[in-house]
Order: sequence, then C-alpha cells, then structure tokens
Amino acid sequence: PVAISELYRPFDSLVHGLLLVVAIIYLGTGGVVYWLRPERSGAWALLLFCSTLAVQLAVTLHTDYIEGAIVHLVVNPPLIGATTFHLFTTYPIQPGWVVRHPRIQVFPYLGAGLLVALALAEGRLGLPPGIASELGFLYMAVLVWLSLGILAVERRRHRIDYAGSLLLT
Repeated sequence: PVAISELYRPFDSLVHGLLLVVAIIYLGTGGVVYWLRPERSGAWALLLFCSTLAVQLAVTLHTDYIEGAIVHLVVNPPLIGATTFHLFTTYPIQPGWVVRHPRIQVFPYLGAGLLVALALAEGRLGLPPGIASELGFLYMAVLVWLSLGILAVERRRHRIDYAGSLLLT
C-alpha cells in the first residue's frame, strides 16, 4: 500500500481544476456556436471537436479517481483525430475535393471506430498491452498534422485566388 500523501498533491488538484475549467469552456464554445448556427456544418464539426477535447482535458489527471477515465484516455485520441479532420475540412475553408465528395469526412470516423474496437478488445485478442493506445495516438497525430496541412494549403490557395481576382478587377 502507498500512503495517500504520496499520491495526492495539491498542485495536481489545482491543475486538474483548471483543466476542468478549460474543458467547460470548450464545451460551452462548441455548444453556443452550434446553438447559434445549427444549420452550418462547421458548427457541428466544431461541437464534435470541442467535445472530444473537453473529454480529454477532463480525464487527463487523477485517472485513478475517475471511473472509466483510462478507457476514455485510450478511446478518445482517434476521435480527436477524426474530429480535427472533420473540422479543418469544413471550416474555415472547405476544400473543393470535400465539396465534391462530402462523405470523405466519414472515413476518419470509421478508422477511429476500428481503433476504438481494437482498444476495447485488445486483451481478448492477445495483443501486447498498450499497442491499441499507441496506434490511437499515432492515428490522432497523423490526422491532426494532415488536417493542418490541408488547412494551410487551402488558405494559401484561397489567398492566391483572392489576390488574382483583385488584379483582374
């Protein structure tokens, strides 16, 4: 047995409290934007993104004391990746290839679903412990970087198109 004084540190509680405040701000922001503009796909994408980040922030510390926190920490990263891709291929600029093929935004969610299933069945499948969480983190990282790259390319293309239209007028 470990003494509670070795596990509990007031600074950790302060950080966890601040993370909860930030999580509530994320949820509030996503909720308000969706409430004000429910017809916009960007508002829905922002709500999903803010929700997954809020969950991650809320369960990051004190996982020993939060029921199901470990499951959320393993399941949530692939969903963060999928919602990031969804958000940055919807708002602020929707790429032409997404406009032509809007169902492409579903594929990251399907990949996340497979990784979630793998994470939940990892022990029963006889996989090395932690492999599903590592794959989930890698999936999230790849999708986040890909999403930021798509956003950068589209912003640059939009600026070039805008500047070209100004020159023609």
